[in-house]
This record gives sequence, C-alpha cells and structure tokens, in this order.
Amino acid sequence: MNPNQNPHRPPPARTSLPPGKFAKFARPLKPKPDPDPQDTFIAQLVASKALCSIVTIGGQTLVGKIVAHGRYTVTLAAQNGTQPVLVYKSSISTVSPKVAVPAATGATV
Repeated sequence: MNPNQNPHRPPPARTSLPPGKFAKFARPLKPKPDPDPQDTFIAQLVASKALCSIVTIGGQTLVGKIVAHGRYTVTLAAQNGTQPVLVYKSSISTVSPKVAVPAATGATV
C-alpha cells in the first residue's frame, strides 16, 4: 500500500487504458461473468468423451458422444458411426451421461 494513500479509501478502479494522456477517457473494466454451469457441464462431457443420452422436449432419445457445442447447439456423434446430429439446446430436455463424469471442482456430476 502506498504510504500516502488513505487506508480507509478504496484503491482506484482499474481501467482499460494505462495512466497518461488518455486516462480521463478510460472506463472501468467490467468484471468477467461467471461461467455458465450448463456450458461447463457440456464441456466436461466433450473433454471426457463420455457416452450420454439426450432426451428432447418431443420425447426422442438420442444416444452418443457430444463432440462439440456452441452457444445454441450441441453436436452429437452416434455410436454406429453415422453422420453427427446437430441439436438445438432449446429443444433439449435432459442430458445424462452413462458413466460418472469428473466435474471441474473434483466432484462427480
């Protein structure tokens, strides 16, 4: 801590620009949002290459390995080696792995 700084006053906010000529135009940095638990879970399934079943809101069950995922979609590779299936996340009711998948915190999901 700077000896000239008041200990009861919070430190100045970090900005996107270094101090200097343009410091008066700098805006405070926005805090990074927490990772989405849904994306974290799907990323764990992709990393572990675990077999899982996806039940859609229409009741159809799809079984395979999730090979990729995006903001709105999940790509599922079937067991029999057919062409991968693109499934919209909005149409997914349940995703359940066939085996326990280690979570990022060390617990099992």
